[in-house]
Amino acid sequence: MRRFIKPAWIAIGWLLPLRLALAQALPPADAIIARVNGDPILLSQVREMALNQDIPLDWLTVEGLRGDAYRRVLTMLVDKKLLVQKARIDEMQAEELEVARLVEAMIKQLRERLGSEQELDAFLEKNHLTLPSLRRTLIRRETNQALAAQVVARRVNFDNDALAAFKSERRKNDEAVEEVNLAHILLRCPPEERKTQLGEEIYLRALRIAQQIGAEPSRFTELADSHSDDRASRRLGGRLGWMDPESLHPALRDHVAKMEPGDVSPPLQSKQGFHIMFLLGRHTPRDLLFAREFSRERIDLTEQLRKQASIQLFDINGKPLGELEKP
Repeated sequence: MRRFIKPAWIAIGWLLPLRLALAQALPPADAIIARVNGDPILLSQVREMALNQDIPLDWLTVEGLRGDAYRRVLTMLVDKKLLVQKARIDEMQAEELEVARLVEAMIKQLRERLGSEQELDAFLEKNHLTLPSLRRTLIRRETNQALAAQVVARRVNFDNDALAAFKSERRKNDEAVEEVNLAHILLRCPPEERKTQLGEEIYLRALRIAQQIGAEPSRFTELADSHSDDRASRRLGGRLGWMDPESLHPALRDHVAKMEPGDVSPPLQSKQGFHIMFLLGRHTPRDLLFAREFSRERIDLTEQLRKQASIQLFDINGKPLGELEKP
């Protein structure tokens, strides 16, 4: 069976450098607000995690740990710390080349979003960062993320009978047995215009765009923003998100079924016009079952580790506040 799929945090990795920079740009706050088996958790880490979870910083209440958002974020950090500690005790190691590749991709995407090397330099300077310091921080964090995922993933086991039962259950509940992560560029062209000169021009334009993306896939967001007639997805760089492929128009569905992640389609026709499809990812039934079992195993393992751990809390001035409630 497949032993590991990348959990959800990787899928949104392109957001992390910007949020990290914002967290770093806050006034210095390195007060120790928890110790997990002696290892510290800093207030600045809580702020960073809050940004990654889209929690406004003014929702966090540190005095007496009264804020629900604060406690939720702190619990997430404690659980992650416990998983990383378990991985290190078990002498597990993250794949350094994979972590480095991921971090460089994140930095590249940040550079592309800012528009130029000069804009990146200005952004880093404004937020009191350097490229090496950003890279070191991201490598450290992604290494810990990989270790936390790895220690849970090795606990996941299922056979073909379990997979068949899972697919049957999903179908019975009218749930997708497969998911695709898609982006597209739509050039509108009603069916009655397809054989006109205007329709042919629209098709040729779509073909040129598809060829450009095929040569430079990194330009998809740029070209979607410039050319797509689908306003809703255009604001998201053409992204449609994860969906059941059965929900697609038959002509699109049949072609997407043959694509591999990273593939770009030629112009495909629907009632709306010509679609250029970009397959960002695919979750097979095995992937979906793995994700479900991964989530269950993570909950079980963190509950076990928390029962055995020493977890001490402190206020912002270092005053002990007792231990985190255990499950």
